[in-house]
Amino acid sequence: MLRSALVSMTVFQTCLTMIRFPIPAVLLLSILLGACAASEPVTVENDDLLDAPVNPLDGYSYLQNEAGSLIMNHSATGTTRLGDSGDMVFSSQSGDGEFVALATASATSSVLSLIGRDSGSVLQLHEGGADLAFTGVWTSDASRFYFGFYQPVGKQMGEGDIRYVDVATGEIGRVGCSASKAVLAVMADGSLLVRNSDNLYQVTADGCDTLRSVDARKMYHITVSPDGGHIAYVLRDLVYNRDSRQYEPDSTLYLELSTGSDPVKIVGDKYAPRNMSWSPDGSEIVFDVGVQDDTSRRAISVYTLDSGQSSYLVAPTSTTTSHSHASFSPNGQHVVFKSAENDGQPDWMVKTNGVQFSQVLPIDASVEDRQWSWVTGDTALIAPAGSESELIVINAGSVASVAVGTGVLQVWTSN
Repeated sequence: MLRSALVSMTVFQTCLTMIRFPIPAVLLLSILLGACAASEPVTVENDDLLDAPVNPLDGYSYLQNEAGSLIMNHSATGTTRLGDSGDMVFSSQSGDGEFVALATASATSSVLSLIGRDSGSVLQLHEGGADLAFTGVWTSDASRFYFGFYQPVGKQMGEGDIRYVDVATGEIGRVGCSASKAVLAVMADGSLLVRNSDNLYQVTADGCDTLRSVDARKMYHITVSPDGGHIAYVLRDLVYNRDSRQYEPDSTLYLELSTGSDPVKIVGDKYAPRNMSWSPDGSEIVFDVGVQDDTSRRAISVYTLDSGQSSYLVAPTSTTTSHSHASFSPNGQHVVFKSAENDGQPDWMVKTNGVQFSQVLPIDASVEDRQWSWVTGDTALIAPAGSESELIVINAGSVASVAVGTGVLQVWTSN
């Protein structure tokens, strides 16, 4: 009210000031009436509203460490406390995008929760020790989520279990496995692919009856295609060298049907294959290999199942840097990877389908693989521990970065 009065007074003083000039009376009256009448509808905008910052996460739901607590901020239902502040250690979204299962670990405990993307509902699936390891897979119709957890004991799986949650009812139950603690895939027939420290099993989803078992003690970096149809792994074994007449260690990348088949060799030991990752539709797998020269550089290879052929994501030349740790975006259009520059500091880069050149992502080189999560097929969240989190928007011709605050761990959209 006071501010409005001051504005009116200013306009009135302006009207009086105009009298000082020698203006004809009729013209003067017209000017005064017009000017003062024009001052009537003057409104004053609230400076506080004008200065209020725009939250880049408006319209999103997100998980954030805040004042010692882990808070879910849902776009429709508000905030929910999930537990003590911690790091995100596992995340899996249902195929229909309606739910996300995520696990976080604080200094004293870890919690696995099921969150409704649209409803904002929260169901705690399991709580345990701070260093629990989690695995999880969805059925194709997103009606069930199977999850495993165990206490690592060296390279072995300690205490743990495999359970399920019925999404419609919220019922949580045991699959019934006595030895296996990790679940890797739901097969086309509804059976599960599970494992313990030594063996890989195909089992029934209710009761964990064994349908098939494989000795997995020499299988490393086992990864299953999104449809559960294939598994890829590095087989580490001793192979007899006829020239040296002795057994030598060999690490070869193989592919086979998850129901069992003759393994297909993708690439041999001399290429030292590592870091396998599947495309969303299961038609391709990316991995990095050693460049066959006198350097320690690596390059990213893409193997296509239909053709049985491999090609380089970025063909290595005498000037290319070392590339590794590749993974696909959820829409399969982008491959993100690490590029070790000449100074030894890696950059994160992206190669987009149909775009000739790779692009450098504007994020810190210290960001680890597990600190990536995808919001959409073209937008990623980078959440370095204790640092500013950023949304990275990837377009065909450009990459943009938006800071979203410290401690943001996971972001997702709602319908």
